[in-house]
Amino acid sequence: MAGKTNQGETGRQWEETLPIGVDKYRKVIDEDWDSFGFDITTPTPRSINGHLLHRIVTYIAGGYSDTNLWECFKEDFEGWTIDIWKLANGEIVRDMRNFLRRYGVMVEKNGGPITQSLQEIIDNTEEPVWTEEEIEY
Repeated sequence: MAGKTNQGETGRQWEETLPIGVDKYRKVIDEDWDSFGFDITTPTPRSINGHLLHRIVTYIAGGYSDTNLWECFKEDFEGWTIDIWKLANGEIVRDMRNFLRRYGVMVEKNGGPITQSLQEIIDNTEEPVWTEEEIEY
């Protein structure tokens, strides 16, 4: 029948085009992971995971870092809550935290939930300042 694809053969070809780093998460994201159409009112674990990965890829491609990255992160995740973060894959959440830190956004590493540290970035109006301890860490 024309127009139909065999899910086992061609229905998952999108997985073959995933960027390096994103490809390891193919089982926890949807085909439209790189869409700009994330709907915060109906989040699912797969849509959240895809959105997080898409933002990381976009930030890297755009050369975002430091204050610019902090501002974009706050804007892109406006309206997020701890409950939304808790639906995300823990490794992807950790990747987001590590990415932000690597590119100049001070995300606290205090032994508490990473989701809480990321939510604090969104909720606070002031850009966090790196402490001497954090810089050495």
